[in-house]
Parts: sequence; C-alpha cells; structure tokens
Amino acid sequence: MGWLLTQSLDGEEVNLFNPFSDTKIHLPNQFALRALQNPDDLIEGHEFYNYINLATLSASPSFTSDYVPVISYNTDVNYLAYWLPGDINWTLFDMDERHAGVCNMTYYIGELKSGLLMSKVVIVA
Repeated sequence: MGWLLTQSLDGEEVNLFNPFSDTKIHLPNQFALRALQNPDDLIEGHEFYNYINLATLSASPSFTSDYVPVISYNTDVNYLAYWLPGDINWTLFDMDERHAGVCNMTYYIGELKSGLLMSKVVIVA
C-alpha cells in the first residue's frame, strides 16, 4: 500500500505518509489519546505511556476515501483506537476486556484481526 504512520519525536505530529507520492494525511496526535482514557486508568506523571506502537489501514488512501487507520497504543496495557477521515480525535474500540501485548494487526476480508503475545488472535471488528 505504500503508507507509513509517522510521528514527530515530541509526539505533537502524527501523519499517514506515502513516500512514493509525497502525500501526508494529518492524524490526531498521541496526546489526544489521553483524552480517551478513563480517568481511573490514568497514572499521574506517566504521559510517556500514551504512545502509538502499531498501526494498520483498512484500505489504501491512494485509492479510496473509505479507509480507516487503526492503532494500538500503550498505557499500562494495549488499547485499540481508530480514526475516520474528518474526525477530530481517535475513537476507542469498545472491547469487553483490555489486552496486554498486541503484537500485530491486519485487516483481512473486512475484519480487523489482532494478534496477542499470548498466542491468541482476536477479531476486533
């Protein structure tokens, strides 16, 4: 697909970037993820927890406007969030349980599949 998720060292800028076409799509930054957290889950002084560690796309933005970037990001465990073009912030996936150790994600035949370190595959959406 040719798209990369890039983020500045300070975390202020997060983009989808296509190095072949030099196209950049701005996404909400990693600090916007903090606003999604349940206040009881926040650990004071641990802003470094909110970093994006994995990303996948449902489709290539080069060919369709109907694409969804999905990220896994760390707090004390992994959360999954998605962004729709035009949204202001990320949206958390409504999951029954939080999963530690998301090691891979992919879209396959319209479903987001997430591999966990516990050798478990979860169909998220």
